[in-house]
Amino acid sequence: MQYSKLNKVRANRNDYIPEYTIPKKSFGGKMLAYVLLGVSPNTEDKVFKKVKILKEVRDTHLLFGSWDIIATVEVNSVAGLNEFMLEKIRKIPEVTLTATMIVAK
Repeated sequence: MQYSKLNKVRANRNDYIPEYTIPKKSFGGKMLAYVLLGVSPNTEDKVFKKVKILKEVRDTHLLFGSWDIIATVEVNSVAGLNEFMLEKIRKIPEVTLTATMIVAK
């Protein structure tokens, strides 16, 4: 099976990530994502410290440019990523914008 292109499909099987034909076992049963964060001015260090200690976060970096912080996140499923974003990241008051990219390969 080729993974260079993601083919959106409706896969209701438990061994596939919903919406894509990427077997979960490609990542050892875990799902990786990069999360970009835009934060309120002069709060970068405060948010960086809050994000860095979250159990789902593997790595965190402060950035120059359009985005302020990038975090590498490891979760069990799309539902786990959704919960992480809604219950942890978006509840940080200084976070003003997010973008999430799920790792394909």
